[in-house]
Amino acid sequence: MPMATFSSMLAQSSQSLVMAQQQIDILQRNASNMSTSGFKEMITTMIPDKSGGVMAAVKLNFGQGDLGAGAVNDAAIKGNALFVTQSSTNERIFTRAGEFSAIQQDNRVFYGIRGRKALGFKIVNGTVSESLVPLDITDSPNVGILEDGTVVSNINSDTPTPLYQLAVAEFHNPEQLDIEDILSYRASRITGEPYKIEAANNPNGSITSTVFGQQRELSNVNPAALNIEMVNINRLLTMVQNTGFKAIDTAYKEAMKILG
Repeated sequence: MPMATFSSMLAQSSQSLVMAQQQIDILQRNASNMSTSGFKEMITTMIPDKSGGVMAAVKLNFGQGDLGAGAVNDAAIKGNALFVTQSSTNERIFTRAGEFSAIQQDNRVFYGIRGRKALGFKIVNGTVSESLVPLDITDSPNVGILEDGTVVSNINSDTPTPLYQLAVAEFHNPEQLDIEDILSYRASRITGEPYKIEAANNPNGSITSTVFGQQRELSNVNPAALNIEMVNINRLLTMVQNTGFKAIDTAYKEAMKILG
């Protein structure tokens, strides 16, 4: 066997092993988050690299997850929009995981998601402001989210007080967002910034997604499809390993012939 052919076979096997392992890692991440509210399935795709080979890239499956019952601090989105949050460095981070909780920062109390301030539009005398702000709930007791998505205080009273309307954002191609963590995303070079951020459930808005309070969006991972993918990738991994072993065995036999 010519050395170039041997090296080529090993290189191809090595590259295929790396890509197969990347796919397995993604599938395992999907499997471990089948019960995680707001989780979007990750998909590996093969794209050309600068060397003429291929590399694995990850994108999101932004298909709708089923909605299920949640608590008073939960909200879910039906459609392609995302909740808008603000990091400690004032960067905008987007998520579908609408599990809100109180967080303390700068001697204030904010309504947030995953430790980040949630953003929204303040309601004053029944009118929704046009200014996007963090949800400051410092002096607001018993905060929760009504079924129509409005953030209120005194959630359990007969007359809860409206505080904010949650902010939602939409991208033209959300499947290409950069992944911040398993439930959070950043605008990417491909997506650009969201084309619209506005108050949830705005009857005069351009965003058609709907926010439902006291609900959770379930993971959109399909268990049956995931099992099939795992079987197929393991078969591929076995084939790749066998190809590499065959190349080594052939080279060894050729070397033995030369050495006599």
